[in-house]
Amino acid sequence: MQLLCFSGQNNGDLGLDGNIEYTTPTSKESSFLKQKKIKFIVKGGYHTLVVSEEKKYDLIYVTGDNGYGQLGSNHDKIELFTNLKKRVKFIACGFSHTFIVTEEIKCYGLGFYFKDYNNFNEVDRLDIEVIKNIKQVICEGNNTALILQNGDFYVHGDNSYLQLDDNNDNQTVTKFMKSKFSQPIIDIAFGFQHCLMVTKFGEVYGSGNNASYHPLEFIVDIFILLF
Repeated sequence: MQLLCFSGQNNGDLGLDGNIEYTTPTSKESSFLKQKKIKFIVKGGYHTLVVSEEKKYDLIYVTGDNGYGQLGSNHDKIELFTNLKKRVKFIACGFSHTFIVTEEIKCYGLGFYFKDYNNFNEVDRLDIEVIKNIKQVICEGNNTALILQNGDFYVHGDNSYLQLDDNNDNQTVTKFMKSKFSQPIIDIAFGFQHCLMVTKFGEVYGSGNNASYHPLEFIVDIFILLF
């Protein structure tokens, strides 16, 4: 298996030596990745995870910035993270966090807004039926969303601009919360101060900081129809 990388890598997030900017795809030679069946590659702000499929469980390789414990270990180059010996069903990275759902019906979070840096912690207060019905995991900025088969979704992370819930006084949602949005969604995207949702009816809704779009109204109403 050959891994091709390009772009800057000031935090070692490409797993290549040095802080050189690679402007063309560059082969990443790694003793860890040789003859591996790569299942997922995910990228956060400045960190990268590679999941390979093995006989008994999946292996996770990590590289890049670990300032918030989003990789679960201290390192300088690409390395194997051995603490989670599970089959990975979904994996996603936000700017400074990582979220994993396993085939064993468990969820794990690492990094920003998750309680224990440096360890894959099982996420609290997620019903097993919710985990069974996860269709998509989205991590962007400082937020995480879990979209279920029926279009319901659960949210976690930064709420400073009411992008998750306008009735929640907390600036952060540290326990996954079912969204009050009444329509089934098929996709959601987060910026650092807002989010956009697409419903199964093709409508787009947004919430959060709307300052640059409408200077007289800093915060839009939660889930306002945009188009």
